[in-house]
Amino acid sequence: MKVLVINCGSSTLKFQVLALDKDTPPGREQKLAHGIIEKIGSKAMLKFVDEKGPRLEEMASVPDHGTATRKALDWLGTLGYPGANELDAVGYRVVHGGPHFMEPTLIDDRVLEAIEAISHLALLHNHPSIEAIRAAKGILGSAVPMVAVFDTAFHSDMPERASHYPIPMELTEKHHVWHYGFHGIAHRYMTERYAVITSTPLEKTRIITLQLGSSCSATAVQAGCSIDTSMGLTPLEGLMMGTRSGDVDPHLPGFLAEREGISLAEAETLLNRKSGLLGVSGLSQRNPRETRGLPWRWRCSATG
Repeated sequence: MKVLVINCGSSTLKFQVLALDKDTPPGREQKLAHGIIEKIGSKAMLKFVDEKGPRLEEMASVPDHGTATRKALDWLGTLGYPGANELDAVGYRVVHGGPHFMEPTLIDDRVLEAIEAISHLALLHNHPSIEAIRAAKGILGSAVPMVAVFDTAFHSDMPERASHYPIPMELTEKHHVWHYGFHGIAHRYMTERYAVITSTPLEKTRIITLQLGSSCSATAVQAGCSIDTSMGLTPLEGLMMGTRSGDVDPHLPGFLAEREGISLAEAETLLNRKSGLLGVSGLSQRNPRETRGLPWRWRCSATG
């Protein structure tokens, strides 16, 4: 069977087409084609590769993740294989599953509505995934099964000491306020690869896994399961990231809203989009040529 896998970031879309069967072990799938669309917007960069040879590299206007998905599927449709009509399934990484989704889930209208309903908990990610899903459904129709795999699922069995915030229990239960954790797909993969590489039985693993990039998190893993993780209710909590502040005084959003004369939502957007390395350096969106002569640590943050 041929499976298209789509991973939406806040400003990127990555995809792979894989050939596998039910007996194919993890990591042994045959990669048929893959690609990435970076800096989604007016000047996006497209890099598509067919493993048989044909490539596409160009800059184009790609205003949103729905358009990015259509461009990827259009390109796949021009290949001898696997034309979009030959796909057997499509899998999506979805960042936040909320309290409802603890395992891979077949996508229907109800599931899509539920994912959309919790988009406010993952401001930069759930909405792009929804755009991609809708665009693919518009092209492939309902005949191709589509499955959402949730980043929060790996952390869904964390013990209460790690998953619960120290707030009144009635509020926890009423509003489903938990440490959901994120990057679960990556943390699970790192755990399973560690077990294979070191010949360690999964039930004997006891490691710390780190997802380090523009978005960062750390997870404690025991016996193949997440027992604590740095991200929480939303991906904003935890380590300092590219544009996210990570952990700050809980009073800070309200303090900034009052002192800056902005809404609480605007303060949260500031912590999500204009903080982290971008915030402390003030250089991350500048041209690298403007950073010559600066200390090394600032040049690193300035160039990504």
